[in-house]
Amino acid sequence: MRLKLSQIRLDGGTQGRDAINQTIVGEYNHALMNGAVFPPVDVFFDGIDYYLADGFHRYFAHKQIVAPEIEANIHSGVLRDAIKFAIGSNRDHGLPRTIGDKKNAVLALLMDKEWKKLSEREIAKIAGVSHVFVGNIRKSM
Repeated sequence: MRLKLSQIRLDGGTQGRDAINQTIVGEYNHALMNGAVFPPVDVFFDGIDYYLADGFHRYFAHKQIVAPEIEANIHSGVLRDAIKFAIGSNRDHGLPRTIGDKKNAVLALLMDKEWKKLSEREIAKIAGVSHVFVGNIRKSM
């Protein structure tokens, strides 16, 4: 389904990266202008709002070329569902995550009142990191 960029919310805490890589946005922008077709972004719809959960670089590349719409996979769910999905995104595709990106993913889980009760192995599985990495972050909090 295509969504207007203006319909998609970016302010829900679903961006797990330290920062948007402007070089990648520029590369995607150039590719789009040369006819490339990218996979859809992933958004969660709670009945009112569409929260972007995966595809921030693709979103910003579309925005730079002033594209009014973007192809989107729409999942039903609330903001927490979008955050959980976003935490594990890019572990197997896209721009590789930095250590900071991985740390942000783990911290999002450890700072949540429900998710922090999960074992280090369960948190690691969601975040796409090792349980040792989770344990080190948990100890430092």
